[in-house]
Amino acid sequence: MRPDGREYLLIDDTRTFEPVNVRNLPRPRHDDFDYRATTDRESLRQALLAADQRDVGRSFSLRQVREYVEVRELAPEINLEAITFATNSAALQPSQAEELRQMGLLMREFIADDPTELFLIEGHTDAVGDAGHNLLLSDRRAESVALYGESFLKIPVQYAERLNRRVAVRRITSLVR
Repeated sequence: MRPDGREYLLIDDTRTFEPVNVRNLPRPRHDDFDYRATTDRESLRQALLAADQRDVGRSFSLRQVREYVEVRELAPEINLEAITFATNSAALQPSQAEELRQMGLLMREFIADDPTELFLIEGHTDAVGDAGHNLLLSDRRAESVALYGESFLKIPVQYAERLNRRVAVRRITSLVR
């Protein structure tokens, strides 16, 4: 609820959605945006708005967005490559928290303009460790970023690689409307 008393529905779990048939989905654009390279505010804003430039012809449930990589990939990924984690850690370094400031301010601005905006924050691990541990660790990393996948390695190696221990943001508003 907003201070003026208005309420907004973000996710309607009573609504039914057609099943996902990945063969019928449009091919994802791999216009990933490197946050480290996006130094000016307007470029970062355009990266967040990129999802609106494509009509996929349907809506998805939040569960479908989370469970199907093919659905998630319909929303451009903004790589927060300056934000990486030490092995087995979800702690942000103070210098990295400052790197997140611009993204956080823009997300806040989007939400102020439209309180129904939705962002998906993805945490990733490298290939070291078992799948259960890495799933928990990737969730903790995403939560660390939200508060201030071994399956989807950025660098396809089976050893410890810091660039795989990262966080990415997707603006998924247009997928769930």
